Amino acid sequence: MIRTNFIASLKLMAMGMAGIFAFILLFYGLVLALIRLFPEKPPADAGGRQSGS
Repeated sequence: MIRTNFIASLKLMAMGMAGIFAFILLFYGLVLALIRLFPEKPPADAGGRQSGS
């Protein structure tokens, strides 16, 4: 009985870890899609100078 519960808990843990991994991959894909849809634009009044120095 203890071994059966242990095996069941390992299966449940594996399903949970797979769910977390899938969510992270989905979130990463969404971030990449947003970066491609809305690329960063350079400042309008850069003038060839760097600020700060």
